[in-house]
Amino acid sequence: LNADPAIHGILVQLPLPRGLDTADALERIDPRKDVDGIHPVNAGLLATGAISRAL
Repeated sequence: LNADPAIHGILVQLPLPRGLDTADALERIDPRKDVDGIHPVNAGLLATGAISRAL
């Protein structure tokens, strides 16, 4: 999905099923396609007020 130019956004439905690592799943999403803004890069930008660079 990250490499597919036809996909513009990815939404991870939480909570994930038992046995799947939430942090790992979120970190695998390209921050530019992170619909919720919960990828660590986007969360950091939002937390520091750099909202224009996030999402």
